[in-house]
Amino acid sequence: MNTSDFDKLNKAAQELFGQFGDIDGSDATRSSIDEIEQLNHWRKNILEFAYHLTVALGKYSSSDPAVRDKTLFRPLVDNITNFTAIPTKNTDKKIIIRHRTLRPSAKNVEHDSFNTDYVISVGDCVIDNQQLDNLVKSEIMDAAELGKKLKKTFHFFHHANIHIVEISYNDWGPKDKQNVYDALVCWGQYLSGSKNGSGVILDETKHPNPNLTILAGLNKLKLEKFQEVTDKVHRITLQDKSREKFRDINSIYDAIFLIDDLKSKFIRSPIEINNK
Repeated sequence: MNTSDFDKLNKAAQELFGQFGDIDGSDATRSSIDEIEQLNHWRKNILEFAYHLTVALGKYSSSDPAVRDKTLFRPLVDNITNFTAIPTKNTDKKIIIRHRTLRPSAKNVEHDSFNTDYVISVGDCVIDNQQLDNLVKSEIMDAAELGKKLKKTFHFFHHANIHIVEISYNDWGPKDKQNVYDALVCWGQYLSGSKNGSGVILDETKHPNPNLTILAGLNKLKLEKFQEVTDKVHRITLQDKSREKFRDINSIYDAIFLIDDLKSKFIRSPIEINNK
């Protein structure tokens, strides 16, 4: 939606509410304004969460190991509580940060289009560069600080070569909160380890893999043993008799959860990175 369309939509809404002037129009208008204000409040919270997520991950390796987990990631977990009131169309309650060119059916993102054009969403509540620009021009949000934060957030994911992150909060009970917190810590540890090639799990291409590494940490598995498991899973997926079963998988990570013996033993991470 361009700025002109956005302005037309606002004007149309105002005219519509004006038609009800004689039948409790003030109540209808007030209700609509309250809903819009609530939506924009959620948008700000989503943006702030994504921004502070990138700050925490960026600072992790240089922060004091004795306190970094709680000081960097506990506030993020507390912030997710704000999202539980956002309406969702299905049971998948997720924070999704994705590159704009990635569609639900896409397997990857074309490299030449991999710029800093991302979308952050929870349910139907969405914020991106274009929408923030429209909200600012309509004097609904303040550009200065929010614009800087959104730009820094998207640049972080761009430079980290991340095209999609999904953080599932589910019913947001105590177990959900602990799993998200633990997964965030494992993600921070992965980023620290991947810089020097230690403390990470390698995928079938022999590159450090965040999802496999987080999965190992979340389930408190020894890295050497789990590396053997992932290598074995990869070999299984290449067998002729297994090709049909694993035909639609995106990764070795997904393949693990198609093997009953493994699926029953592992807690699936609530955070998945580039797993589309």
